[in-house]
Formats: sequence, C-alpha cells, structure tokens
Amino acid sequence: MISNWLYKIKLKTYLILTLSFFGSIDDSFALVNPIDQKMVFASPGTFDQRIYSYDMAVDINDDVHVVYSRPTTTGPDIIGYQRRIGGIWQNETIISNDGLRSSISSHIAIDSNKNVYISYLSDSQQSLYYIKVFNGLVGQKSLVDIGAWNTVMQLDAKSLPIFIREGQSPPWTANNYQLKLVSTNNGGKSWISSFLNLPQVNTYPSLARYRLGDFIYAAGKYNIIYGDNGYQKTILNGKDAKTYTKAYFHDLIYANSTDGVNWQTYPVDNSKRLNEMEFWVSLAMDGNKAITGVYQYAEYNNSYNNGTRAHLAQITPSKIQDVYTNTGVTWPATREGAGIGLLVSEPGNYLGAWDFSPDYPYNMKFNATDGNIALARNGTDNLWKEKISIAPYSAEGRVLLRQSNKNNLHILVLGDYLNTKLYYQEFNMLTINASFKANRGFNLILFLPAIIH
Repeated sequence: MISNWLYKIKLKTYLILTLSFFGSIDDSFALVNPIDQKMVFASPGTFDQRIYSYDMAVDINDDVHVVYSRPTTTGPDIIGYQRRIGGIWQNETIISNDGLRSSISSHIAIDSNKNVYISYLSDSQQSLYYIKVFNGLVGQKSLVDIGAWNTVMQLDAKSLPIFIREGQSPPWTANNYQLKLVSTNNGGKSWISSFLNLPQVNTYPSLARYRLGDFIYAAGKYNIIYGDNGYQKTILNGKDAKTYTKAYFHDLIYANSTDGVNWQTYPVDNSKRLNEMEFWVSLAMDGNKAITGVYQYAEYNNSYNNGTRAHLAQITPSKIQDVYTNTGVTWPATREGAGIGLLVSEPGNYLGAWDFSPDYPYNMKFNATDGNIALARNGTDNLWKEKISIAPYSAEGRVLLRQSNKNNLHILVLGDYLNTKLYYQEFNMLTINASFKANRGFNLILFLPAIIH
C-alpha cells in the first residue's frame, strides 16, 4: 500500500495522517467508510454559485430529510427538499422557486408526528416564510416576518416553529443589527416579534451589529450563540495582497433564557479573530451544559491566511471551560475549525467535525482531492485529541451532525473546493467508536504530502 502511495505524491500539500502503533501501517490511516452516501446536489457553475444554506433532520423512523437553497445561473434560488424513506432516496420536491440568492437561512425541523417544517427566505418578498410538509405533500406557505436576514428555526414545546433572527431596529442604519425572537401563540395564524434584551458584554463605538451563530430550544430553554457588537479591523485585502480593507469582527457570546425576555450571557471568545464573513460557530446542549465551537479567522497581525484555530468551550452556570484550541497558527497549519459542527452523542460524550485541509484551498491552486474533514471526539478520557477522517475533501460550509434512533451518525456538508457539492453520509456509530479506539494506543497526527487519486 505505501509503495503505491509514493507514486501519487504531490509536494507542498498536506493531509492529516493518524498512526496507531497497535496495527499495521497499511491500516493506520483512519478514513472511515460510510454505510450510505449521496451527492445531494452539485453547484451549477462557478464557486460563487455554490449552495450556502442547507439543513438536515432525522425522524423517529430514522428517515432522513434534507432541505437546501440551491442556486440557479440566473434568478432566485430554488428551495429543494429530499428525503430518504426506508433507505431509498426519493426525487427532489421543490418547496419554492423564490429562495433568496446566497441565503444562509433554510432550515428543517420534524415533530413527533413526522410533520416536517421548512423555513426559508424569499427573494422577491425579502421576507421569512415557512411551509409544513407531511408525507411528501407540501402545504401552503406562511409569511412569518418581514426582512431577509439570517435566521435559525426550532420547534417549541407545542411543536410550533420559533425563530431567532438578525434584524434592524431603530435607528434604521446599515450597522444597527439586533437579534429578535419570532413566535406564534395561535398555530401560525399570526406572529409575535420582539427584539432581545441582551445584556451588553462588549461594546464598540457607534456600532450595533450582532451576528447570529446558532439557536437551540431544549427543555423549555432558549439557547443562542452569537457575535456581540461588531467592531472594524483593518486587514490585508486577500492572500498576497498589497492593499488593506476594513472588516467586521465579533466576540462570541452564549446566552440562555427560560422566557425569551430575560437573558443570561456568557462571554466565550474575545480573541478578536471571529470574522463576520467566516463566522462558523456551532452549539450543542448536554443538559444544562452548553458546548460551543468557533473558527478563528486565518489572520494574525494584519497578515492574511497564515493558519487558523478551532476554539471549543464548555459552559455551565458556574464557569466557562476552554477544552480545546489547536496551537498551529503558521503555515502549513490547516483550516482547522472551518465549518465546525458539534453533536452530543450521549451525556458527557461529544463529537465535533470540521475542515482539516491545508491552507492551499484558498490560494486558487488547490486540488480538491487533497482535502480532509476530521471527526474528533471528547469524553472523560480526552480533550478532543482523537481524530479520524470522514471525507477526503475540504469542507466549504458548515458540517451538520445528527444522530438517529439506530445510533447511526448522519452528516451533511458542502464539500470540495474546486467543484462544490452537497454531500450526505451515514456512519455506523460502533464503527466510529472502534476507529477512535484503534488509534488510542499511540495517537500521532502527522502532516505528510497528500495523495493524488
């Protein structure tokens, strides 16, 4: 095996290789094979026409439901919906032909009766809508709120949609973006919208620019993670650029509330490396403990793309504990943390997935086959140190992790820098756990020349 690899080496690109000294070298690279996979959709044209918005849910029968906002070469996005029923993928159902271009706010949720709720942003109306689907039959769309701003949907205790949104509030200026809660008390006949009274953690002059990261409603509690008031920072205008530009950055805040009115806030990351344009954060809940992950932008001391960092933290009512920050911040450091997704597999045990590709995806010379998405674990015996590979391509969007009643792991991700596609994968959790254990004897992560297939 090794001799065959040597003929396929491309210099100056890097890939993670995890070696275990309890097995042969041929078996040491833990690239775990899925039990099911599907290319959900391929972007129609250039890199700028990729899918920005997608979501996935798994119902009580372990059927998989996927929604996405897919671009067209001209005109609005198409809101597509696909489902896997009894292990068989059905044809695409078009929810709307009027999706907001480059939307990041298409979401899906399923109640205990297998009613499917899909929310999206309208291009022509510049507003938030949701549609109820049952057994593949699409209902009437319902107008929820005016404004085409970033939104996350959840279901409340009565299985009714609730939304946390970005939105403008008086004074109506371009930089005055607040967060608001939108809910219904009459089954969706009308909607109540109110701006969140979030205590100020960090303030910056003349700016009120909140950035929504994630929202979870669980056990009667609202949980959100967001970028606090934005501040501007001067950075280079791109890799190898000679000119500078001003960009918005944020601090990361976790907040929770039992009534949606009174909020408790917890500052998580004040590194001043959280770029608004690469604001990849994730939130998972383990009872009252919040697990947060964030990607720290690849920019240090005004030098663009010299490496990145992933920062993970655990938050309880009494403390904030940093549990993982990779230390490699210079070339050939990876894009570690980009697209970060988190999952509580069981109480006290967590999974995280993120891009672990080299810097090369971002200098326009990257061969997509050199990419890698890593799956990491945390439990009582380690702090996110164990990693395995789940995909041989880069993550170009958020990695979504879901767990089914059969204890399988479902993953949805926009992958592959050169030819972006939306990929679905399903893994057996026993295989995942065995792959971690196989590398536990001597866990060594090496950066080696990548393989060209």
